[in-house]
Amino acid sequence: MLGVTGANCMIGSELAAYPEYLAAQASGELGLNVRVSGWRMAGARAFVALFGVPEIGLRIRTQHILHWLPRDVGRLIDLGCGAGSLLGAVARSRRFAELVGLEINERSAQVAARAHPYARIAVTRVQDAPAEFSGFDFAVSADVLEHLPEADVAQFLQAAHAMLKDDGLLVISVPGLDQWRYFAAFRNWTHDDHQREGFSVDGLARAVRESGFRVLRCYPTGGRVFAFCWELNMLLAGNPLQALVFPVTLLATSLAERLPRRRGNTLVCVARRADAARASGRAANAQRSLDAAAR
Repeated sequence: MLGVTGANCMIGSELAAYPEYLAAQASGELGLNVRVSGWRMAGARAFVALFGVPEIGLRIRTQHILHWLPRDVGRLIDLGCGAGSLLGAVARSRRFAELVGLEINERSAQVAARAHPYARIAVTRVQDAPAEFSGFDFAVSADVLEHLPEADVAQFLQAAHAMLKDDGLLVISVPGLDQWRYFAAFRNWTHDDHQREGFSVDGLARAVRESGFRVLRCYPTGGRVFAFCWELNMLLAGNPLQALVFPVTLLATSLAERLPRRRGNTLVCVARRADAARASGRAANAQRSLDAAAR
């Protein structure tokens, strides 16, 4: 059950020292024209320090992933960690023996390493990571698979399988294929850096299963309230009014996420590493699921 806790409300607060980076991410990845300077820069820094990064999608994805993590996560690796906000959320709310983040973008990795000195950050593609990254209890990933070419999705999932110890847990979040849209600005909105705009539940579960995992649950998140609040928040990005509206939209979205749904803007898949011998037999079929995942 998702909840609005102090740890959840602080997601990304350690990035307050990097408002220029956050503005650049919003402008680049989300296609927004976000300008933060002068007194707005100081205000943005103070807001993030107190309330975390004001991005509905980031906050809800993180809450769903945290839901599946126990109080003691042991060794955890974040596959495509970005600036490390998920690692920060884990560090604030869980006990851990080791936290590791893999990130291909050098600037994001630099910010992650500075903002999270307790974590080890490596600049590498997940599928190219050295064999030393193995034996983890948990592997998590948020909004990464949609950026990968089809040929790399199966390799990514197989690499995640190899990094986990026997019976280790994988928790991933990706965009859903059938998304709610409200405001005209987002009706035909796409990401320039996405290879696909979403996955189906069945297609994602199949791809994960055929990469050697035992799927425990694969389900839609981010329903109607999430979609409306996310779009409203994006329209207000960089506007001082966002500071007033965001806490309300975050609370409304977090409460609405407790309700069951058959359709959502995002998906979460939870799976355990299967027996290695059985996994090797299934790995050859993983590529066949990629087309289905985009249907």
